[in-house]
Amino acid sequence: MLVTSARKIQGYTQVGLFKRKGFRRIKGNADVGLVLPLSNDIEDMRLDIPSLRPPTMKERGVKIFFKPTCQYCKLTNEMIKTEIRKVNKKIRIEEHDLWEYPDEAIRRRITYVATYINGKPVLPMAHQKFLQTLRNTASEPSAAA
Repeated sequence: MLVTSARKIQGYTQVGLFKRKGFRRIKGNADVGLVLPLSNDIEDMRLDIPSLRPPTMKERGVKIFFKPTCQYCKLTNEMIKTEIRKVNKKIRIEEHDLWEYPDEAIRRRITYVATYINGKPVLPMAHQKFLQTLRNTASEPSAAA
């Protein structure tokens, strides 16, 4: 089977395209959402990938994980840094390419873009809610770094 992590993000939708090509939705995992069976023998469309939220880490600062093939990541990363700087000018911000840091992505159980603020994962969500979550998390008392 083929698996994709297509999502609906800020009006850009890959889900419809993949469904038109024969992919079917799989429940229970945020990053593995659509599967295309390559054989008629595949009846059970479940995957053995846990549907866990990325863990909280013991770390300080901001880590932005991105895919180098993402056409929106550079602009999005700048927006993330700008929003965080609005509420916390001193916090250390780092960008991490998921291809250059695969061990770190595996340790965090992330397969898609994610931002960690003082060890708390902030995953993609509706635009305004995402911005507010970034600001709230970066302005928490423990976020003063």
